[in-house]
Amino acid sequence: MIVRDEQIAAMQEAANVAFERKLSKQLAADTAEMQEFVHRAIVRGRRHGIASQSELAEFCALLLRVGGPCSEPGEPKWLRRILTDPKLDGSAKVLQIRTRATEAPVGGPA
Repeated sequence: MIVRDEQIAAMQEAANVAFERKLSKQLAADTAEMQEFVHRAIVRGRRHGIASQSELAEFCALLLRVGGPCSEPGEPKWLRRILTDPKLDGSAKVLQIRTRATEAPVGGPA
């Protein structure tokens, strides 16, 4: 059996969409705004090297905690510093964000 690259890409896209829907349900993202937030968070996490589904799910939950479903400008500055740190892999970034999010008050100073 030969599987073409196009078939693999289509299967991966279907898996990504299914994961996004599942995560939206888990986060009770029943509005279009929240579903869009989950989608943007997943895309953003992947862009910064966060790859596993469990890490992406935690990343979405952490983003929701520190910034809510608003756009990126409302987020603390430390979040961007962690995400763009080239010394950290995806797992380390999630760990750093988790640590920082539990230390900083929600909506507190950057």
